[in-house]
Amino acid sequence: MAGELDMDGTSEARIGDLLADRPVLVTGADGFVGSHLCEKLVEVGARVHVFVRAASSGTLHNVGHIANMLTVHRGDLSDKEAVSGTIRRVAADGDEIMIFHLGAQAHVGESWARPYETVSTNILGTLNLLQSIVDLNVKVLRLNVAGSSEEYGRVRPDSREQYRFGEDQWVILDEQAPLNPQRIYATSKLFTDFITRNFWQAHGIPGIVTRMFNNYGPRQSPRFITGTIITQALSRDVVRLGYVGARRDFCFVRDGVMGHLHACLLGTPGMDTGRACPYASGTR
Repeated sequence: MAGELDMDGTSEARIGDLLADRPVLVTGADGFVGSHLCEKLVEVGARVHVFVRAASSGTLHNVGHIANMLTVHRGDLSDKEAVSGTIRRVAADGDEIMIFHLGAQAHVGESWARPYETVSTNILGTLNLLQSIVDLNVKVLRLNVAGSSEEYGRVRPDSREQYRFGEDQWVILDEQAPLNPQRIYATSKLFTDFITRNFWQAHGIPGIVTRMFNNYGPRQSPRFITGTIITQALSRDVVRLGYVGARRDFCFVRDGVMGHLHACLLGTPGMDTGRACPYASGTR
């Protein structure tokens, strides 16, 4: 089902050539990272289709400023008919489509308060997307599925020899590090990771999984750590946080977008490419 990519050349110009005038679907497009990805896709001349959750107001919060350059499809990832209908319409726009699957219940802490929504959106939603591609026999050039650094969880003491450590003895997390999800969100992302590989092996859907570490930047919800710190710093003398012993890499969202693009277009299908390029590395 997948087309072949010429891997000669890894510049932004080459990526632009591969995307120009190509139908591209972005799920979760009205979210934080998705909105920045849409801006970049519009910039390079892709025909951008977005799948956003239907709302009574119809308001687009983060991509409203470029709405006239997007084809908007509304629905819920847990609704197989809505997902299939969108895939069908995107496929009618060109021979080989690209898909960036960022749609998810993305707040880690809230996965405990909203477990059914987390499972329905993240697990069933991803299955609906993959199965729709198979059912409709759609030609996909690349499918990028957003995983999460949360899949690594805590270092497992009984598997310490399987980790890599830096000079300061902080663990370095890469594709070879053991996976140890601690929360419902992390487990749901681990499912999306492996089922994407399953569909590559069984059906040839050229999936690329990226496990991004902490993104930050414009339009991020203040519930996340950088927003929490900034909001508190602006409104009080003391910033109060929970556990502060964790050590993480932070990735500016526009660099993260370039990481998604590089990994998706130049990575190897069937593998997670969270450290395939410098934009998407992480340590903790």
